[in-house]
Amino acid sequence: MGKVERINWRNGFGVPFYGDLVYPVAFSAEHRYPLVIVQYRTKGFLRGGIGDEVPIQAFANRGYFVLVVDNLTYEDVVGRQESSEALTAAFNHDFAGRRNILSAIETAAQSLIDRGFIDPKRIGITGLSDGCTTVQFAAIHSPLFTAGSVSGCGWEPIQDAFLGPIVAQSYHDGGWPRLIDNRPHFWSQISLVEQAKSVKFPMLFQAADKEYLAMVASHTALTQAGIPSDLYIFPGEDHIKSQPAHRLAVYRRNLQWFDFWLAGRLPTDPRERDEAERWTEMKKNWEKKKR
Repeated sequence: MGKVERINWRNGFGVPFYGDLVYPVAFSAEHRYPLVIVQYRTKGFLRGGIGDEVPIQAFANRGYFVLVVDNLTYEDVVGRQESSEALTAAFNHDFAGRRNILSAIETAAQSLIDRGFIDPKRIGITGLSDGCTTVQFAAIHSPLFTAGSVSGCGWEPIQDAFLGPIVAQSYHDGGWPRLIDNRPHFWSQISLVEQAKSVKFPMLFQAADKEYLAMVASHTALTQAGIPSDLYIFPGEDHIKSQPAHRLAVYRRNLQWFDFWLAGRLPTDPRERDEAERWTEMKKNWEKKKR
């Protein structure tokens, strides 16, 4: 088990944030380690983040620092508003809330780099639901990260076609455009389809079968842009995966994904190695394209 340190800091906008830093087992101050960011609540039970998909102590046992960031409430970030709809709209206006959360993650990561703990070229970011939104935003706006893993999201201009009218209307009330609205500037800030060529790092999507359609466009656009991307679909699952075999598969694939991109390690299990060899081919093609 890795040692845990509660840390408090302010982001670039002066908003106070907190999180839990889990040290790698057998930590040595003489080494710089890879870092994995986990979101988006940390209340003392360090298992796998929201959705329980990123095995925190398993990463620590494999030689990673893990920073579990609490993204706070909308009110903590943008202040009190007259209604819940107004609060969501203020948070989403010009992506003010997302900018605050990304700034908090970047500030904390930089402090760990400055402490000599972290290799700045080996930082991964993960997220489900709200956490996934931050990963999407970071993929377009931040050069800090090396690889990402997400589930339970997929913010794209076509999302109304998959959400259904009731869910779609709740998003519209919170400031998200309708399918028929012409808002290219808005979508340029978050859409992987709109900004596929600007995405900074490889992405792994592990989707429930009730939600995967929202992620197909993102994954397809990244693939067409030559950005390494992989999509896995879990049958009979909803927003939070519940089947033990699926939870284990998500755990293991997240470990393998970041082992591959942050540590240069391939799995020894033949079935898992087949997946990683596909990632190797993706990486070769990506690096060739970047030259």
